[in-house]
Amino acid sequence: MRRIASTVGIAIGNLHYYYRNKDDILHDFLDATIKVCETTFDHILSNSSMSYSEKFSRIISHIVLDLGTKKTTRSFPELWALANHDDYAAEGMAQLYRRARKYLRVLIQNLNPKLIEDQCRIAS
Repeated sequence: MRRIASTVGIAIGNLHYYYRNKDDILHDFLDATIKVCETTFDHILSNSSMSYSEKFSRIISHIVLDLGTKKTTRSFPELWALANHDDYAAEGMAQLYRRARKYLRVLIQNLNPKLIEDQCRIAS
């Protein structure tokens, strides 16, 4: 907790005012990460000026480009490791990936309406 407070430039007491422990910070971090992804994907999907093909391409590009960011390359390996022994982290990561696949499934279904839902689920 001291290292976190020092890194963000606040007193440990201020950090403890909002977070009792590291688990509370983790929960908020996971929730915020999921929200950012959903907001980004919702924004892309709701853009009526783009075709489904453009939306699909934009979401895939966002995912691939995000994989190269310092934030992602530093935080996600830690989250994956934590998910191996922390139930909240494991469920949070699973939820993040379920939601991302849901967006892709919707786009795949719209790109190829002949596919039935199970085929779209396999494809995503």
